[in-house]
Amino acid sequence: MVVSFATAVTAAALQPSCIRTRAARTVYMSLPDSIADPVVDALRRQGFGRVLSITDVSPLPGLSTRHVRYDTIEGPVFCKRCARPAAAADAEAASLRVLRQAALAGGMLRVPEPLASGSLPLGGSFLLQEWLDPGFATLPSDSVLEQLGHGIAALHSAPQPPPRRGFGFECNTFLGTWQQDNTWSRAVADFFVRRRLEPLLNAVADSSSPASKLGTEERRALRRLTDPVLAAAEALLCVLASPPALLHGDLRLENVRMTADQQPVLHSPVHAGPADMAWGWVCFEGGSCARNAEC
Repeated sequence: MVVSFATAVTAAALQPSCIRTRAARTVYMSLPDSIADPVVDALRRQGFGRVLSITDVSPLPGLSTRHVRYDTIEGPVFCKRCARPAAAADAEAASLRVLRQAALAGGMLRVPEPLASGSLPLGGSFLLQEWLDPGFATLPSDSVLEQLGHGIAALHSAPQPPPRRGFGFECNTFLGTWQQDNTWSRAVADFFVRRRLEPLLNAVADSSSPASKLGTEERRALRRLTDPVLAAAEALLCVLASPPALLHGDLRLENVRMTADQQPVLHSPVHAGPADMAWGWVCFEGGSCARNAEC
């Protein structure tokens, strides 16, 4: 079945996003009538049948990643559409499967079930997920934050999923367009320094890298400091005895959603690393470190 985005979108109902309540609007990218929508094909293969409407439920305008609700005869399905390659959507699906298994065992967090992923015909990729009825446009309450904290603690103490090779993950994952090397490492120092810190410092020091916003003198200074910083980090981490734990690789409040019944929702990426790394990321990126630490 061929579906045109321009004609399939309806204003049937106002659908709240996971962050803010907003009206339905046209999906950000239209497909010509002659091009089949691979998302519709994936839904049919999954047994959802005919698509009734397609609604953009993105939390904010202008985001490169769009959140789209596909209403089918078997119910709604959530879809993320973005400009990243299909490998990023596949990695997110793998992360969701591992996160969901651990969250189900803990019983305190919701993680949507991944259904399908693939490439878009005009570039980019999609990820189909279970639809979770979103909550209202408010910050998480103290009780939700407490539940989130207990859920993350349970996630960190959950048995590491196979193949249990130490620190890393079964595939490389993405933070935005940044691809993270998750090659397995036995030592936390090797993983953090060689798989996280060193690639990031090299990218920032590289004038041709999109990650670099430094001037010429700043890049030279960073190159001089890179080796001493890596050596110091390795010396500090060599004494860290934290075992590998299942981590959400981008844990901050902006990446926590709520369901209509006020349950915290997590999504990818993940990797196996020291639990301290996850909480450090919360404080670094989360805005109010003091409140986030209360989790």
